[in-house]
Amino acid sequence: MSEIKIRAISEDGYNLGEGPHWNEEDQTLIFVDILHGNIHRYFLQTQRMQNAHIDDGGTETSVSFIIPVEGAKDTFVIGLRSSVALIKWSPTEPDNQIIKPIPLLALDSTQAQRVKFNDAKCDNKGRLYL
Repeated sequence: MSEIKIRAISEDGYNLGEGPHWNEEDQTLIFVDILHGNIHRYFLQTQRMQNAHIDDGGTETSVSFIIPVEGAKDTFVIGLRSSVALIKWSPTEPDNQIIKPIPLLALDSTQAQRVKFNDAKCDNKGRLYL
């Protein structure tokens, strides 16, 4: 039986790392740092860590989830407090960057005071559950 080894993938501290998603095809792990508004991608083969800050327009938006969009290369759906957006994020881009999200939907102001998106997953039919 082989020995299981556990090691940190990064020396950076994350305020609230959540929502891990393993992409079998390219052997990457993506996850968010909710309170800092950052997304992260770890490349298993090269041990490279790619980071991006989501440009929230100064509203201190948290990022609650990141999920790849099936059939749309380098495209991800992300949760931003009380809205959902798309981003383009290529592995060929710099390791540290700022990304401007493309809004998809947002709760109205009354709902946004009471509700924020925390996590999400897709089923095998491509439906997004918030």
